[in-house]
Amino acid sequence: MREAARALYESEPSDSKLAAFGFKRTDYADEGVEVWPENEQAFQLFFALRRQWRVSDGVAFGIDHNVLFARVQRLNLSDDDARQLEDDVVEMESEALAVMNEERETRAKQARKE
Repeated sequence: MREAARALYESEPSDSKLAAFGFKRTDYADEGVEVWPENEQAFQLFFALRRQWRVSDGVAFGIDHNVLFARVQRLNLSDDDARQLEDDVVEMESEALAVMNEERETRAKQARKE
């Protein structure tokens, strides 16, 4: 699940960055990320929540869990299944935040160099 979340939020390297290491975009095939059937519901929910990030000063700090809970409640799952689905989405949220923070730090370092 973390890999799927990372794939959604990670930017591809620029052509100039690839060239700096002697690569071209065509050197890499788009392999995609496989989402296992048991994770499909969590991934679909996470994707559906992609516009529900709480943001302050241009920095995302989490998905609006009120929306998450409302969406899970509408699925009429057992308590255990609902808790597991929420936990899975929170795990993907954590990975997405890590990616966003890494990229923000990279952009900040580049800006300081310029």
